[in-house]
Amino acid sequence: MKAATIKTTKPLKTVAPVAIVATVGETGEDAVRVLKRGICPTLSGKSNVSFEIGVDSRGDVCLRVVQNSGHGSFSDTWVRFKEIQAALERAPKGAPVSSFLLSPLLRGVSGNTVGFIWAVLVKEGIVAPSATTKRRYDRLEPTAFLAQVRDLMDGRVVTAAGEKKSQKPAAAKVGVDKPKKGNKSPKT
Repeated sequence: MKAATIKTTKPLKTVAPVAIVATVGETGEDAVRVLKRGICPTLSGKSNVSFEIGVDSRGDVCLRVVQNSGHGSFSDTWVRFKEIQAALERAPKGAPVSSFLLSPLLRGVSGNTVGFIWAVLVKEGIVAPSATTKRRYDRLEPTAFLAQVRDLMDGRVVTAAGEKKSQKPAAAKVGVDKPKKGNKSPKT
């Protein structure tokens, strides 16, 4: 059993050993090489989480949450993507799913961890909010996500589809707004 590191904005009294199905160590044979770092909103939209996507020494894709801009503890344990996929596949085909499916993978850690990992899955296009059922999600094919990870593993630069870069320098965007026509001060 491995003791997980739990991140929080408040100090914890103790950190108990955690039995996590998909734990990947930080050192030795199971070290994870970080391929991508990102930020996404939480499911509530009240804060943002920073996450990492990496690959371990066996070639398994892994992900974890590393920071939360709001309050609430979480575990920064690596979770193998193949375990996440297996959990998603256990749900009935075509039925909307919820983050509850990941709970068995993350036993013994803060419940926030499951929601934060789910937010990463939304950001990465693995699941999307259901159009028919509130607070549920539709599973999507992870083909684009896995292709992006392969490109990162091969050292190719990956950009998001449809990403547009501004032609104006950042400094030009910040400044005083020009007065709009018709907003002149009345003469007295």
